[in-house]
Amino acid sequence: MSKLTPKNSAHQWFIISAIGFKEKGIAKDLIDKLKTYGYYGPDQDVREIKIFETESVTTAEYDRDNKFVPKNLRDTKNTTWKELPNGRVQKTARRLINRYPSYIFINMRYSPDLWYLVRNTPGVLGVIGSSGKGKAPIPISQEQYEQLTNQKASAPTPVVQSSVNGEIELLEKNHVKILRGQFVDAKGVVKAVDKANKIAKVAIDAFGRDQIIDVDFNDLEKI
Repeated sequence: MSKLTPKNSAHQWFIISAIGFKEKGIAKDLIDKLKTYGYYGPDQDVREIKIFETESVTTAEYDRDNKFVPKNLRDTKNTTWKELPNGRVQKTARRLINRYPSYIFINMRYSPDLWYLVRNTPGVLGVIGSSGKGKAPIPISQEQYEQLTNQKASAPTPVVQSSVNGEIELLEKNHVKILRGQFVDAKGVVKAVDKANKIAKVAIDAFGRDQIIDVDFNDLEKI
C-alpha cells in the first residue's frame, strides 16, 4: 500500500475505541501491522500507541477452610494473604487495569491510507470523533490529552475495592455516584447487579457515549 500525502502534517492524538478487555492485544496487533507497512516509529506517521494503566487493589475475606484459600497461605507476585484475629483470612490482589476501558490512544499524522489501516484492524471499533463510513477522525487537543492522561499531575491513586464489608440495596436503573477509584465522582445508571460478588455494572458517560464498568457496591452511592 502506498502512502498518500498527509491531510495534516502535524502529529496529533486520537482515541481508538476497541473491544473491551482486549486492548493490549489489539494495540500490539496494530503496532505490528503499522510496522509492517512502515508507519510506526519515532520518525514515522505513527509515533506512539498507548494504553494508560492504573493499579487495582482488591481485598476479600474468607473462612480459613474456604476452597479458595491455599493451605500454606503462600504469597505470589500479585497476591498476598493475611491471617485475621477473627480466624478468617484476607486476600489482597493487585493488578494493572486500563484506566479507560475499551480505549487506546494513538499519536499519528493523519492520512487516508493510514486511517484505513487503523480502522480495519481486528478489534478496532472506530475512533472517537469519526462519523464512520471512512470519514476522517477528529483529534483531541494537547490540553485534553494532558487532562485525560494526567501528564501534568501526580501518579494516579490506586483503585481500592472491598468485596466483604457493607452492602447497599442496588437495583437496575438506580442512579449512582462513584465514590472511589479512577472514575471517582462520575455519575451513572446501574445496568445489572451481581449480588453474589457485590459488583454492579454501571453505565457512565465516556467520550460522548455510554461505557459499562464494574464497580464494587462499597464504592457506590445511590443518588
